[in-house]
Amino acid sequence: MKKSISVVIPVFNAENSLPELSERLISIFENQIKHDFEIILVNDGSKDRSWEIMKQLNEKDSRIKIIDLAKNSGQHAAMHCGLQHFSGDYVLLMDDDLQHPPEEIPKLISHIMANPNIDVVIGAFAEKKHSIIRNTGSKAMQIVSKKMFKTESNLKFTNFRIMRADIAHAIAKININKPRIGHLILYTTKNISSVIVNHDERKYGKSGYTMPRLVKDFLLNIINNSAIPLKLISSMGLIISILSFLLGLFYLVRFMINGTSVAGWTSLIVITTLLSGFILFSLGIIGEYLIRILTETKKLPNYLEREKHF
Repeated sequence: MKKSISVVIPVFNAENSLPELSERLISIFENQIKHDFEIILVNDGSKDRSWEIMKQLNEKDSRIKIIDLAKNSGQHAAMHCGLQHFSGDYVLLMDDDLQHPPEEIPKLISHIMANPNIDVVIGAFAEKKHSIIRNTGSKAMQIVSKKMFKTESNLKFTNFRIMRADIAHAIAKININKPRIGHLILYTTKNISSVIVNHDERKYGKSGYTMPRLVKDFLLNIINNSAIPLKLISSMGLIISILSFLLGLFYLVRFMINGTSVAGWTSLIVITTLLSGFILFSLGIIGEYLIRILTETKKLPNYLEREKHF
C-alpha cells in the first residue's frame, strides 16, 4: 500500500528561502521519492513577506498548506501546531532555512519504512554548519537530555526527523506549556533511530539562536522536564546543614576551652552571606517551578491560529 508523507515546517522570516525550499521539496517527492505528500508551512509571526509568499505557494500548488499564527510563539509551538493538521502516514519535521537539505529526506523515509519497529528516525548531521555558539549550546543540551531521559549515548537529537503517524498524533494531544518536540518524542517512545545526513550552510539571514536565547532555552528545558535543580538544592542544603552543625560544634568547643572572644567576626559574616545567598537562590529556583505550575493550571494556548489555507 502506498504511503503518504506530511512535511511540517515552522516558518520565521524566511521570505528568501521559501521559494527554493518548496521547489526542491516538490522536485524530490515527484522525481525520487514518489509518495503522496503534503507540505504544511506554519508562519510563526514572521516580520517579513513570508506569509505573502506562503499564500502564493498555496495558490500555485494545493499540496502546500499554510497556517498563520497570530504572534510569534516559538519554533516548537509552530511545529506542534503543524502536528494538529497533518494527514499523512508519516510526518517529517524540518527547518525553513535550507540547512536541512531536502535531498536528504529519502534517507529518513527509506530507513523508517525499512524498520517497522522504529517509530522515529532522526537526521544526525555529519558536520553541523551552525555557529560555534549554537553548536556549543546544542551539545550542552544533548548532554543534559541524555541524563534526564536516559537516552542512548550515540543518539543525537536534531529538528530534522520523521515519525510515524500514531506517534505524531500522540504528541499533538499532549497539552503542555512551551512544548519541546524532541522531549515529547522521548515521553512517547523509546524506539528511536538515526541516520547520518548532510547539513548545509545557511544561505539567507541569521539564526535567531543567540547566546541569551540558548541560555534561556537550556534552563527552560531543564526546569520543564526534570527536578534536577530541586534535587541539587536538597543535596546542597543537606551538605550546608552538616557543615553548619560541625562549625557550630567547633565554636562551642572553642568557647568552652578559651571563653568568649570577638575573633571569628569575619567568618561569621562570610557564613551568613553564603547562607543568605543560598536561601535566596533556592527560593528563586522554587519560584521558577511555581511559575510553571501556575502557567500549566491556566491552560493558556501555546499559539493562536489567525488564518489557514488547506
